[in-house]
Amino acid sequence: LAAIGELYTRVIKEGAVKRTPYRTIEELVALVRSQYLNEKNEKLLFICFDSAMRLKKIESFTEGDSVRTSAELKTALSKILENDPTFVIMAHNHPEGPALPSNTDVGSTMTVSTTLRSLGINLADHIIINRTAYFSMREDSRYKNLFDTEINE
Repeated sequence: LAAIGELYTRVIKEGAVKRTPYRTIEELVALVRSQYLNEKNEKLLFICFDSAMRLKKIESFTEGDSVRTSAELKTALSKILENDPTFVIMAHNHPEGPALPSNTDVGSTMTVSTTLRSLGINLADHIIINRTAYFSMREDSRYKNLFDTEINE
């Protein structure tokens, strides 16, 4: 039964990945949510897209809530740069509690945004999900300055 459950999870995760451009926040949230099926721990993803917002790669970076050290940031950037993206979306889950950014989440997003911007890559959003809701930092006016380019311009 465990093998059947694992196979089902893989099929759902891979089936949610489409090859056409992602145009709406609902499509992006569905993609993010598909990557957290059966996750009991917090996990950070970097989702890489080309200039037309077509998915290039999903990098699972770490369990935990943030990129806290320069070594972690260097490792994450190395994975991101391997994919030569135009846009990157950070995403992580809150298995328990509200889908709201902590102060650490905001700090990590600022660091990643500034660093990616210096490399000519746009941080398009940081999406936080829990079991029933999501929070898009891009959609919240308090964090709009972290995201300097409109998606699908």
